Amino acid sequence: MVGRVRGRGTYAILPPEAQKPGFAKGFDFAQLQADLNDVAN
Repeated sequence: MVGRVRGRGTYAILPPEAQKPGFAKGFDFAQLQADLNDVAN
């Protein structure tokens, strides 16, 4: 599923558009991935 960010039991379900620039003002997909990874580890 495109848009799923996973880190050891932590999931965030997002639409595929979330990976594209301009999805939402101030939204940073890469930062979300890093944050979820930090929380999961």
